[in-house]
Amino acid sequence: MHYSNGRPAKTGDHVIGKGYNLKGPISGIVAGITPGTDTCNVRILTFVPYAPTAQPHGLSYFSEGQTFAPTMEYGQCDHFTHVEDALPKKT
Repeated sequence: MHYSNGRPAKTGDHVIGKGYNLKGPISGIVAGITPGTDTCNVRILTFVPYAPTAQPHGLSYFSEGQTFAPTMEYGQCDHFTHVEDALPKKT
């Protein structure tokens, strides 16, 4: 499995890209990879904003006036890029 630029995908990588269910780009940690499939082959652990009354598991993180909850997003490896490859190169 490889990311959009050809870099091999590994569990634990910090990536950015577009998943299947959440709107807009996400940033998260690769929690699982399913080799041998062309679609829905990566699981990304990320955080989403939520209303405190909707918190299902009692887990929440507060940052600068916003509350977040962990969630699992699904996607395709080649729709993601390793964060190191997305940042400007040091000169």
